Amino acid sequence: MHDIPVITSIESIPKTILDDGRLIAIEMEATRQPTANHTKQLEAFRERIGERLLRGVVLHTGTTVQHRHDWLTLAPVSALWNC
Repeated sequence: MHDIPVITSIESIPKTILDDGRLIAIEMEATRQPTANHTKQLEAFRERIGERLLRGVVLHTGTTVQHRHDWLTLAPVSALWNC
């Protein structure tokens, strides 16, 4: 597994590249209530590279976990300490 920043034409989104070439992308949003607008960057990135994007995660300052599609999770940043 390799942690490298990858620049896209959309925006710089941190990604982890797995040994098999698939990606996990993580985006941070300073909001307590993420909306569909907060997932647009990751959704556009998924459209561009397809199923190579294994998982997208939007970390936010709220308290709820949401799942969109079968690959996108919106989770509170505090979940990083509650694993």
